[in-house]
Amino acid sequence: MVKVKQLLSVVLAGGLVLGMTACGDNENEAAPAGGEAQAEENNTENAEPEVEEVDEDEIVMNASRAYLNTLPEGSYMMSAEDVHDALDEVVVLDIRRADDFSEGAIAGAMNIPMGELGTSFDDIPADDKVVVVCYSGQTASQSAAVLRMAGFDTYIATGGMNGWNAAELPVE
Repeated sequence: MVKVKQLLSVVLAGGLVLGMTACGDNENEAAPAGGEAQAEENNTENAEPEVEEVDEDEIVMNASRAYLNTLPEGSYMMSAEDVHDALDEVVVLDIRRADDFSEGAIAGAMNIPMGELGTSFDDIPADDKVVVVCYSGQTASQSAAVLRMAGFDTYIATGGMNGWNAAELPVE
């Protein structure tokens, strides 16, 4: 999350710098007296500042390496029963479609469909353990990996809602 915000800050700052330097109108200024030396000095003063280019691929690769290098020896999977027992200690993030969520969900779960996760990071509590739930666990795994690279402490509910329902745990 912090890296994403840092990237956005660099991009916005670069845009502001470029926008401010592009707003000047130097075409109508008279040539300074004093010959070529003065003209060369003037060109140096009016040169656009160098803006550091951002290599987005490098940022993604670094985040991927950091993610893979910090994997614990265990796994990021929790059984339906373990999730149920930890409901007071975790945030359950259900990434199923809203209509499926409304038909039955884990008590207290928040719903952000997978396709909306990229624009909803600020809606997910950054300081809590987040358990991602989907239909069967596959898309939760993908989503949890992306959220973990963004700085969230994420886990996957094994078997998703299919596993939850098979364990005959309560839904609301």
